[in-house]
Amino acid sequence: MLVLRHNEEFFRGRFLILFFSFMLYFLVQEVSAQVNVLGKQGYLMTPASRWDNQKRDVVLGMAYIPEHFAINYFMKKPYRELMVHGDIEVFDFLRVGINLTYLPEIPQRVGVGDRHIDFSLRVWKEKKWRPSLMLILTPPAGLSDYLNHNAVVMSKTISWNSMDRFEFSIGFGMDKSLYQRKLNSQGRRFDLISRRKLGNRYLNGFFSGMKYNPSNWLSLMLEYDSSDFHAGANVIIWKRLSMQVAFYGFEKWGGMLHYRFPLEIKPRELRRYEKKL
Repeated sequence: MLVLRHNEEFFRGRFLILFFSFMLYFLVQEVSAQVNVLGKQGYLMTPASRWDNQKRDVVLGMAYIPEHFAINYFMKKPYRELMVHGDIEVFDFLRVGINLTYLPEIPQRVGVGDRHIDFSLRVWKEKKWRPSLMLILTPPAGLSDYLNHNAVVMSKTISWNSMDRFEFSIGFGMDKSLYQRKLNSQGRRFDLISRRKLGNRYLNGFFSGMKYNPSNWLSLMLEYDSSDFHAGANVIIWKRLSMQVAFYGFEKWGGMLHYRFPLEIKPRELRRYEKKL
């Protein structure tokens, strides 16, 4: 028991040290940002269809997910997860997400971790009486891609003054997904397979999320990810660096750190001049 507790404390300490060192390297300007564990615009587990910035940017982050609420069911058994994510806005209607799931309890079996890539396509922008709409599509991958998901989500923001904002999102994740299967002598083939049968429970059915922003640096969140209810808070702790605290299933604590920086960084002299204006 003492050994397990010691390993858990070491694991959490190593995660915080490595991630803070990584994020501090990129601190440049101040901006508000909030993403889910996969790096997409969203809440805790669930995505939103909002497109925060007018300029192209990159989101980098890392999340800790407790065992019972893990996404990656390696051999249909949950383990604690470190979810490393990257999300880049290629065009004003397309974002590409890349994820690496590391399972620290069985590193010798999964190596560096399971990889995943998907695409977020903005169908239309939010307007006064119309919510925004987005599609999430995963290209065909192997049967071991436990993050494989295809979903549609729409979001609407309501604000009644310059500070307070409320956002609500609802979406649906399809159970059937296209997987790539490798055959011994016949090359490869693609099959439409139920994700539930493979142990993939991420966004499998209807999901929803909401957040309330009482200030520019704080967000309070509540969501249903098609399996469980979660609550949490997101805080901008320093310029572009944000921290998220999650209460998964109202049972276990998790957390995330993420950082957003623009692909087009203005010269330092121009940034200084703009601050003086």
